[in-house]
Amino acid sequence: MDDPKVVYDLVKVLDDSVNNPVLLFPGLPENKIEKAAPDQLAVIGLVRRQAIKALGQVRFALLPLSGSKTLYPSHTLARVALSAPAVVPAPGPADAGEAVIGLCNMAPIEVQKNGTMISVKYNADAAAEAVTAGLITFAEPRASDAFDRRLPWRSYALRIAEAMRNWRPLFDMDFDPSQPNKFNAALVPPVVEELFKSVAPSVLAPMDKVDSSGKPDIGSKVDIEGLRKRLSAIRENPKRSTTLFPDIKETAIDFAPAKQ
Repeated sequence: MDDPKVVYDLVKVLDDSVNNPVLLFPGLPENKIEKAAPDQLAVIGLVRRQAIKALGQVRFALLPLSGSKTLYPSHTLARVALSAPAVVPAPGPADAGEAVIGLCNMAPIEVQKNGTMISVKYNADAAAEAVTAGLITFAEPRASDAFDRRLPWRSYALRIAEAMRNWRPLFDMDFDPSQPNKFNAALVPPVVEELFKSVAPSVLAPMDKVDSSGKPDIGSKVDIEGLRKRLSAIRENPKRSTTLFPDIKETAIDFAPAKQ
């Protein structure tokens, strides 16, 4: 799809659908999500998950268009991964998993009007915090019960591992997707590299292990506590930065409590 306006409009529809769930179920009482009945919330959550998954196919962390407000699909997915209080209904494991995959799909690059690409200021630490929080929401049920059937865990674990592996080259402006193993490793933020190296064997690989009968290997533990400690350390860091795009206040990830 070569028309920037068409791409922008499509991404905006997806972005709005995630940020404003009222759009997914016309006719809610007083047009407020807080007034939705349980069965309506279930429908909204199901449709929203597809919007999250589709938004995760966007390849750039931001999407500008001349004369229009810049879109930040990465921030929308970060809100889902972090279970921001205003995201209603609350994101479940599948929502968080799709948001993590989407964040890892997005390069911190802006496409100019003439088609050239430029690197943008992007807070990899804040993105890694969102990914870590999303992984906790995603993995918690499987860590608590190896036989949980809520999701196809092995499939999700493989998809997330692949996305995290492929996230690293996206920080290299000269990366050629046709040569996935050829990129400047020095440009990969240390937090991104370290997160992948830690999470892949301790959280995702255990989900893929089965015993001789093909059932989940109960001896292969998902290290959810390691993830929680990692997230706590990030948030206790006195130098913690909470804006995904440092110059754009609206991309903060330190969310206010939900209004009562």
